[in-house]
Amino acid sequence: MAAQLQAQRESVRFLGLLDAIAPQLIRELTPAPDDDVQFFADYFAESNAALDLAHLRQLAPQAQLDYVVEQGRRLGIFPADVAVEHTRRLVQIYRHNMAAAVQYHPPLLHTDFTLFAASERRAEDPVLPADHGWQACTTGSIDVVAVPGQHHTMVNTPHVAELALRLKRGLTTVIDMVPA
Repeated sequence: MAAQLQAQRESVRFLGLLDAIAPQLIRELTPAPDDDVQFFADYFAESNAALDLAHLRQLAPQAQLDYVVEQGRRLGIFPADVAVEHTRRLVQIYRHNMAAAVQYHPPLLHTDFTLFAASERRAEDPVLPADHGWQACTTGSIDVVAVPGQHHTMVNTPHVAELALRLKRGLTTVIDMVPA
């Protein structure tokens, strides 16, 4: 969106990223999971929970999803009323997002970025540069704002309140800079 606005000679006053990794780093560091089992294992690990992977691999795809949703509800990772079909759609969205990220080559932007970076990382997560690779995508600066939580949990209670506060501060600063 920022590239499209700049192509139309519009100014981009605020570009905020929520713990996003630049596409070139995604291609280098985080290949898409080989299968749904690994995706679910990684997702649960972000909540400090584990799945019985040996058991999960023995199940048919639909049974895998049923098991994951049941365990996610039991452990409080998923809402109690989450539907299996909703979870299936989220997995499909994840696959499409990863494919798009791997194929995307962003143009060089001429604006500052604000990266809201999750402050908690698991030991097995790849080591990332502080800017998550975004400096290569802009002639501007990267303001890295640490927010509590991990990649998936920073947008959930209780962490989302702090994220909202910091996002509001960033937007307020930009609004205050607009001439009257």
